[in-house]
Amino acid sequence: MASPDIGPAPHDKTIDQYISRTGNRVRTVDLTFGLILLANAVLAYLLIAVIVDHWIWPGGLGLWGRFFGFLGLLGISGVILAYRILPYMLHRINPFYAAKTIEQTQPGLKNSLINILSLRTERRTTESDSKVERMVYGGLSRDAARDLRGVSVDHVVDRQAIIKLGYLLIGLVTFLCLYTVLAPKNPFVSFGRVVWPWSDIENPTRVSIEDIRPGDVELFRGDHIEVSAEV
Repeated sequence: MASPDIGPAPHDKTIDQYISRTGNRVRTVDLTFGLILLANAVLAYLLIAVIVDHWIWPGGLGLWGRFFGFLGLLGISGVILAYRILPYMLHRINPFYAAKTIEQTQPGLKNSLINILSLRTERRTTESDSKVERMVYGGLSRDAARDLRGVSVDHVVDRQAIIKLGYLLIGLVTFLCLYTVLAPKNPFVSFGRVVWPWSDIENPTRVSIEDIRPGDVELFRGDHIEVSAEV
């Protein structure tokens, strides 16, 4: 009596959808991590530049100091963009990595997802499709689909690193706000001097003279004029 033919595993679609959703969520989380990391690195770097410009470098950063600061900012931003942001914008998450992420949080799967993907790859490569292989593959996919029921993708992907970076960013922003209120020199002036080193932004000072009146005028020798300003 001939054995019944065993076709493709009926649970493949469920497994593929879950792996795909997990991969997309991992990609989103890692991309968000990279963006927050970039914000932290840029803000921390600029705050260090502010401290140097205000209190360490005599007379503030000169032209070359500002250019070196600008190049350092570009270097840090470029490294983070190249390794932590652009790869997740240009490429998709490898299904094996997504499967491993799921299995790390669901010990009951016991590497079944990775085994399913490996068997798939082997069958496509060797063009092998024996009855025994299909039975083994069908059993693995059935068990994996059963174990995946009720598992939330939100619980699979770890967000602890993003939360920690978020707290760090809040701390840096808080420090900037306090420094802006309490320090005698304006930190945003130093920000501009580093970000646009070729500009004619003057050194930050404790005293600023504004609203000078009457402005540009012409006088004859011996004439007098009253000058007012806000110091």
